[in-house]
Amino acid sequence: MDNNIAEAEDRLQSLNLDESLKKAYDARAKEISDEVTRMRGAEETGREAGRKAGLEAGKKEGKKEERKKIIKTMKEKGLDDKEIEEITGFDPQDYL
Repeated sequence: MDNNIAEAEDRLQSLNLDESLKKAYDARAKEISDEVTRMRGAEETGREAGRKAGLEAGKKEGKKEERKKIIKTMKEKGLDDKEIEEITGFDPQDYL
């Protein structure tokens, strides 16, 4: 609420300024408002990019963990690294 009062006082003072100063004040107020809008947009864009990057990293980690499980199971069934690589297409040493 205090912020609103301060803004109203500032606005009232601006009305007491001569016309050229009022125009300059209004132009500056618009610049500030526009900059805040741009910053909020950039912040949202950054958040979205971060979310996407996090999802991709999570998917990649999930795939790696799944491959580890598969390799472990195959080794428990008695398959050697060469057989596992022939079947799965990936080197078991990269996942253990």
